[in-house]
Amino acid sequence: MVMHEKVQNVCSALNKSADECDRIAKSQSPDEPMIKIRGWHHPAITPNEITKIPRALAVRIEKANISSLENLDEDIIDIIPSRLELLHAHKNIQHVLNGNAHQALSSFLATFNWVESVFMPVIGFDNLEDPGVPKKLRRKINALNSKIENLELETKNIEQITDEIQQAHETAESLPTDLAELRNARKDLEKLYSKIEKLADDAQERSDTIQEQSSITQKLLEDSEDAYSISVTKGLSGAFHKRAIFTWITMWVWVCVLIGTL
Repeated sequence: MVMHEKVQNVCSALNKSADECDRIAKSQSPDEPMIKIRGWHHPAITPNEITKIPRALAVRIEKANISSLENLDEDIIDIIPSRLELLHAHKNIQHVLNGNAHQALSSFLATFNWVESVFMPVIGFDNLEDPGVPKKLRRKINALNSKIENLELETKNIEQITDEIQQAHETAESLPTDLAELRNARKDLEKLYSKIEKLADDAQERSDTIQEQSSITQKLLEDSEDAYSISVTKGLSGAFHKRAIFTWITMWVWVCVLIGTL
């Protein structure tokens, strides 16, 4: 919520008056009551406390954060900055602080009291303990505050219950979908498991076939080794037999040659 532009103008004018008070007060014993410095016909407040009058009013209006002028007199609010400018133009603030407060202070206070009254419908009282607040009004406001606090607590409980109901409703609406998804996921899992079992069976069959082929290969290898051994033995035997015959013939040839020679 943004403060209304015309209200912002009023706050700026109030702060300008406070700045002017502060500037002049620095040279006028700012922390001493004016009655002690200027005499009995001056107020028993300090220049710094004079400065706080427009500043505090500006803060109250700013805190109210007025975004609409519905309950206020817009025409009067529109002219407040120009009225405050008259205080500067006629050096009212200077006279309040330089020794003429007994004459200038009443107009100074009346001006800011008037500004406060314009905004009173929305800024009200800052403190219920203020003596200016009627007792009956104070009791009514306290009672209303208690009711508002209870309503806020009840509202929080209702919001919490509403949130829980909403969550439960959303859960209930999504439940059939979740169950359907679970059923589909289970079917997919069963199909996948069947494929895995089939692959396992195929793998076992292949393993058995490989083992069987391995046994046949081993037997063929052993038979090959036996046949090779036999063939080698037979080959050596035949070679020795031929060698023996050749040797026998050769021996008899030499014998015959020897006999012939003799």
